[in-house]
Amino acid sequence: MNWNAIGAIGEVVGAAGVIASLVYLAVQIRQNSAVARLALHENYITGVRAIFDNVHAHPHLYRVWRLATNSPDEMSEEDREQFGMLLYALFNRIHLGYQAREVDPFMAQKYLADIDSAFTGTAAQAWWSRQRGTFDPAFAEVVDERLRRAQAKQQSAEGAA
Repeated sequence: MNWNAIGAIGEVVGAAGVIASLVYLAVQIRQNSAVARLALHENYITGVRAIFDNVHAHPHLYRVWRLATNSPDEMSEEDREQFGMLLYALFNRIHLGYQAREVDPFMAQKYLADIDSAFTGTAAQAWWSRQRGTFDPAFAEVVDERLRRAQAKQQSAEGAA
């Protein structure tokens, strides 16, 4: 019996086992990553939906939201405070989601789109200028850039009108 041949066969079998283990781990990591991304999506959507469910469930909050987006000059100080609380909840949700962008870069675009949507009205823009310091500076810079884009778009539309 040739011990060198048996040793070589053992090494080949061991190497095959290591390769099989690595393939299995790669599949598991990929599946776990997909589950983590799905959980992030679900958590984000559930949180945002809860905010808007609250707005829709309470006629006064719905009125405040509509005033802020359509007629911000008609808002009382109390309306501005309530709108600010809604925006704070929304931007906190966006901020948490945006921090997870490394896990799912696709969702980063969703968060940016939600920021753009919030900035269609001047009431949200004014709120951000007062509250930006309560957020992480890196996130605040991203939001500031989105705000600049929204304001440039509004100025362009006003200039064309």
